Amino acid sequence: MNIYDVVSTLNLTVIQNELSTINSNVLSVNSTLTTYAGQIMSGLSTVNNNVLSVNKTLTYYAGQIMSGLGTVQSALSGIQSTLSTINNNVLSVNSTLTYICWAGTEQPILH
Repeated sequence: MNIYDVVSTLNLTVIQNELSTINSNVLSVNSTLTTYAGQIMSGLSTVNNNVLSVNKTLTYYAGQIMSGLGTVQSALSGIQSTLSTINNNVLSVNSTLTYICWAGTEQPILH
């Protein structure tokens, strides 16, 4: 074997060792990235579950509020009806009093 063959063999061995080290490093990085990807996916799943839970809660409360608003609207409608009845009664009393005041006179009695 001549010196050229020895140097070439040494260079190939060094290159093979370097490539083996690079391959190990790539596999290690790949394993680390796979671990992080799994942790990220798990975290996103947790966030997604929390968002769905919050959405469900907000939907429930929105329904409660809408139901409450329906009750308030119904109560206000009842109040409006009562006030309209009172108004009609006041107008009727006013009309009766005006008629009484005019009876037998040419002008109403004003106080």
